[in-house]
Amino acid sequence: MKQSSLEERFRDQVARYRLPEPIYEYRFAKIVGRQHRFDACWPTYHLGVELQGFNVESVKLARGHHQRVVTSGHFSVGQIAEDCDKLNMAILLGWSVLQFTESHLKADQAMPVLQRVLVARGWDGMLAPLQPMQAELAVDPF
Repeated sequence: MKQSSLEERFRDQVARYRLPEPIYEYRFAKIVGRQHRFDACWPTYHLGVELQGFNVESVKLARGHHQRVVTSGHFSVGQIAEDCDKLNMAILLGWSVLQFTESHLKADQAMPVLQRVLVARGWDGMLAPLQPMQAELAVDPF
């Protein structure tokens, strides 16, 4: 699956902030037979992230006026209903879901929020545990 620039920016910021690596495109509702996915997920902390991408276009109205209109597949009536069902299911299954747009990422607002939620959910702020080879070296064999 091709990554969008929004997804790439999110991945870059997760790495820059040294947050734990999420699972991308995680199916969180398999237990109830649904195929819902989070854009990014930390199952240990029951936390999902949805990235809301959209385009803004200028539409010409009567008398030469223009109006800015949001366009995206996620803004069709059917997709909004599906997104509501997905987020409601996540809550019913005990998940917390953060939602970010390109504006949040550009303004460097998403990662501080994500970091605070991960810490509140039990992340100790440390990076991943030692790799297996390093862990073996760290064990005193005597």
